[in-house]
Amino acid sequence: MVLRSDWSRRNCSMARGLDILGDPWSMLVLREVFFGNGRFDAMKSRLAVADSVLTRRLAGLVESGLLEKKAYDDGGRARQEYVLTPKGEDALPVLNAVVMWAEKHLPAPSDQAHMFVIHSGCGQRTGS
Repeated sequence: MVLRSDWSRRNCSMARGLDILGDPWSMLVLREVFFGNGRFDAMKSRLAVADSVLTRRLAGLVESGLLEKKAYDDGGRARQEYVLTPKGEDALPVLNAVVMWAEKHLPAPSDQAHMFVIHSGCGQRTGS
């Protein structure tokens, strides 16, 4: 997905990764899909994002191989939802690292504005 410049062919692996994951809207879209909100209207509502912005980010994440479209029937017509591919699932540690860094270093605007990474085995918060 081309954001500002095409970094997809750079020698630097960080630059290549940022070419896909460096856009805040793309990261927030991935967050929603990880949370199980893979339908366009659900993402639009939760993110309060314009249709055009969401459409571009979804197309870029599909093109990059992090998401794929899956058909579903909403009772009236066939529709598409977005699901993670294995490549997309592998982005979870990146999202978790951003969450843990922000919780440690950036003040939350309210007591309700926190997100934590919970270890599924023991149920405890991870990181510091």
